[in-house]
Amino acid sequence: MPVSLVDFSSNTDYVDSVYADANLFCYARTRNSPYYTKAAKILGSLIIQDVPLYISHLVIDEVWWAFLRAWYRSSTGSNLTAQICKRNPSIFKRFSNLLERNTDKILNFPNLNMVSSERPKDVIQNAKRLYLSENLMPRDSFHLAFAITNGIRGFITSDRDFDNLTLPNYNLTIYKY
Repeated sequence: MPVSLVDFSSNTDYVDSVYADANLFCYARTRNSPYYTKAAKILGSLIIQDVPLYISHLVIDEVWWAFLRAWYRSSTGSNLTAQICKRNPSIFKRFSNLLERNTDKILNFPNLNMVSSERPKDVIQNAKRLYLSENLMPRDSFHLAFAITNGIRGFITSDRDFDNLTLPNYNLTIYKY
């Protein structure tokens, strides 16, 4: 079977390249999250094992929205929507320092690489195929397409939508936490 699921433990050995889903960074930066400890340990183990870690611009987009929604909810008690942001663009300025600091921490992570978009048509074709064959949501299809298009052999996520992948023509290890 080309896809293997590995539950994270303190002695997990990683393949030679790993794509990180946005949830890893969100949880590792949110101390009151039930996944905080595991996410922080995973990042630590990646550093210790000197594993090249990959993300795409979509990961940063998801992290920004998750952080903005959490900070807005924490300060106002209300849920942040795109309509609220459009009516009141000062919201972005209000949280810009927090967003900048957290983004810099992610981008300065040891061995972090941005996946290449040199072959955007291949990424889109792979995402379309994955969307249809693996029943993934569009954004998840793109995360996986970036990994596959760039030959990345590992994928770290807490998202259960990746639990039943078949990928008959690609060997991938899904690290779950």
